Amino acid sequence: MISLRTPVQHASVLTKELQPVKAGRLQNLDMVKGFLVLLVIVGHTIAAKLHDNILSYILIVFRMPLLIGLSGYLLNYEKIKTYSLPLLFKKYKNRIIIPWVIAVCFFAFFTNIKKLHTFSVRTFSETLISGFVFPYSHLWYIAGLLSWIVFTWMLSNLRAKLIYIVFTAALLSPVLLLFHIGFLEATHPVIKFIVYTIRPFYYFFFIFGVYLKSTSKFADATSWRWPLAVGLGIFLLLLFYFFNPYIYAPLAIVFDALLLILILDIIKREKLPSVKVLEWAGKNSLAVYLWHPIPLLILGSVVGRNKPMLFYSLAIVSEIGFLYASFWLSKVPFIRLYFFGIQSLKS
Repeated sequence: MISLRTPVQHASVLTKELQPVKAGRLQNLDMVKGFLVLLVIVGHTIAAKLHDNILSYILIVFRMPLLIGLSGYLLNYEKIKTYSLPLLFKKYKNRIIIPWVIAVCFFAFFTNIKKLHTFSVRTFSETLISGFVFPYSHLWYIAGLLSWIVFTWMLSNLRAKLIYIVFTAALLSPVLLLFHIGFLEATHPVIKFIVYTIRPFYYFFFIFGVYLKSTSKFADATSWRWPLAVGLGIFLLLLFYFFNPYIYAPLAIVFDALLLILILDIIKREKLPSVKVLEWAGKNSLAVYLWHPIPLLILGSVVGRNKPMLFYSLAIVSEIGFLYASFWLSKVPFIRLYFFGIQSLKS
């Protein structure tokens, strides 16, 4: 029998599903992750690069470093030391790997559909291989995340001290960032794969997040940190108008590291008010992150970006529709497990 619900009943179901997370879980962490993922959607909607406009510049400075730092904070460093490589693969197979593989295949073929209108094994193979080596747009993050997890696991098995890993990554990160923003050239295919797919300059934020979970050294003396962060932020804003990559690279690393410390302090103290929608987006961040470009791709091909007001208005509506659809699709077990990487609706 088909059950017909009124709009009020639908709202009641949605509110029930968006209840606070279970005890023991950092509720504010989910909310901040959800907020950062929504900023990713904003960034991909405006489709701007570092120097295009002030909004894209601000988003690029802190959005991904914070999201990556929180991902590192969620890693159980002590536990993965005990894993074998097959066990590590098993841990992330359903949670990250399978949804990412499906997303890579989908976007590789969806964005090359005109090239594939006449099928050939060679074209099909080239498209697929290229999709994994240089994945579409946002999908580099999952490739990077998996590589950072494996690299951290390797270092933990070599008994490398966490503080030494953090220090080394901090020294290398500004140099690697210069490659990413184009002021140092990466021409060899292997180097391009490392720089643009793995993006090792972000590894510092990942391992710094791991380190912040294991230490209480940054728990005190917070009074000077906010003024310092504000001062560095203002200086970074001024760099947009007087850009110098050799100043920008180390300054952005220091600013984001400090911001991560401050945000984690707020999260651990649960100082932020609860916003259920953002908490849901944070708990289901992989699903939202993987599939959010679909409405933008469709709009780009149907409407185009040459009418910004029309495009952005439709983009806002379509992304809200996407989030709502994702909420209901997460109830379908097959989609929830293989496309969204969600093991349980209760987790």
